[in-house]
Amino acid sequence: MKHLAASRLVRNFGEYCDSALSEPIIITRNGRERLVILNINEFNTLRRAGGISDASRAAKTTELSRGAEANEQPPTSGEGQVAGQEAGLAPATLRRNPR
Repeated sequence: MKHLAASRLVRNFGEYCDSALSEPIIITRNGRERLVILNINEFNTLRRAGGISDASRAAKTTELSRGAEANEQPPTSGEGQVAGQEAGLAPATLRRNPR
């Protein structure tokens, strides 16, 4: 497997995407392994085998929700009411009510 600094990836993105079709590439930042670029077929094989789960996505969603709660604004009433404010959700994460 190749190791590649993130700065090199940015400069030659297309080249490394093509290269990742034949072998995974580990992306490093400040000398630490951070990400992997992987052929979609290999990714799907790992996902089906249970090697990749949606648990990390759920954890990230929970983390983002907690961050939104920390930045929560008090709900307003009247014409500009946004769906979900009564539930204490951050206005930036919601869509307006259709009328």
